[in-house]
This record gives sequence, C-alpha cells and structure tokens, in this order.
Amino acid sequence: MKTSVVAWFVVALVAHQLAAQEVARVDLTRNKAVDLAEPSDNAPDGCAVASPQGTQDSIRIDNAKLQLELSVPAGTTFRWGSKVESEIRMRNTGSTTVLIPWTTDPVAGKLVAGSSLNVYERGYFEVELKKNGLTIPLESESESGFLYGANWAPENTLRLEPGQWIVAKFNFRLEQQRTLSALFKRDPGKGTINVSWHQIRFTANWVACSHQTGYYPYIYTEDAKPLDVNIVEASSID
Repeated sequence: MKTSVVAWFVVALVAHQLAAQEVARVDLTRNKAVDLAEPSDNAPDGCAVASPQGTQDSIRIDNAKLQLELSVPAGTTFRWGSKVESEIRMRNTGSTTVLIPWTTDPVAGKLVAGSSLNVYERGYFEVELKKNGLTIPLESESESGFLYGANWAPENTLRLEPGQWIVAKFNFRLEQQRTLSALFKRDPGKGTINVSWHQIRFTANWVACSHQTGYYPYIYTEDAKPLDVNIVEASSID
C-alpha cells in the first residue's frame, strides 16, 4: 500500500512538472520597417467593396485566468522618451486551456482566395504607467508588433494549458501613447508599470456581395504583477 501511494505521488509530481513549464517564446520587437496593414477583407470576385454592417460582442472563457509579469534587464534606467527593452511572461493560471494567436505575420489573417467567410484573431500586449494617481497608457505599437491567427490555419494558434506559460520579447517607450489626445506632465519619480493582454476575434462574411463583420474581444481574468520603476529625469512635452 505504501509503495502504491509513493508511486502515485511520483506520477502526480511528474505530471505537474510537465504541465508547469515554458512552452514557447516569441520576439515581438520591430527591428526594421514593417507593413502595419491589418489582415485584408477583400471583396470576392464580382463584388464591389462596400461599407460593412457590423456586430460586436465579447467572448468570455470560463475558468480562464492569465498571470502577466513584465521584467527588464538589471541596470535599466528609466527616462522619459527612452526605449525600454523587456520580456513578458504570460502564464495560464486558470483551470482550462487558453488558445492564443501565435504568428507575427499579418498575412495569416488574409482572406483565403475563393472563400466568403474569414475568421481571424489578433493578440497584443499593452503597458501603462501608474504614477501620482494617474494611469498613462505607454507607447508600444511603434516598437512591438501583434500576434495573428486564423480559423483556417491551426498552426498559427498556440494551446496554453493550465500551468504553462509563454515569454515574449517586447519593447516600448516611456512616453504616452501617440494616439492619446491628452498630454500628461512628465515628471521624475517613482511609479509602477503594468502589462495587459488583449485578444480579439474578427469575422468578415460576404453574403451575396453584402459585407458583414464582427468584433469579439475576449475577456480573461488577469493578474498583473506591477514593475516598480524610478524615472530619473523630467522632460518637457514635445
């Protein structure tokens, strides 16, 4: 009986160790000029491009929980306007499998020739600075790209089982997002940087030359570990 209990414990321990592991890495940094065009929803042959009719809803995955952690090399100095090199670890801490898009090639979401229905997904990270009671979304899209996947290309989707994690190389700038209309004062001092994951399913369906689209953001429970930072220099707003 004692031998059976020990054997069961060893099997359970090995299974847990196999599940709790890094399964993939990806480099999202932009090191050259890239085409930022989104996946195409080209009209089928014989149909003119028309204004789409869209629907929007959310996708909630029960028992899905993600833990995100941002890390930077030792000795990193934080200055307003500087590029920050980092890594993001995203771990599935829930009890169900999570499927995420897993190619940096936007062509992965391009409409298949001769097909009237296109379903593709986009995933991306965002970072924000919390300082002096303010939350400032930081600029990352010019420094790091997105992940893509499509329903017709399962090799571009990654299965993240409970306990498993991925690591992404990710650059951003210590400056507010370029698309923001508000201007934040850039003072030195202490703050924290948080990272979040966003995943969206897009659909584009052509029915008798009528263009119907869908926008479905995923909702995950996220646990982000803040990165403590000390910004050493002030800078005037450019």
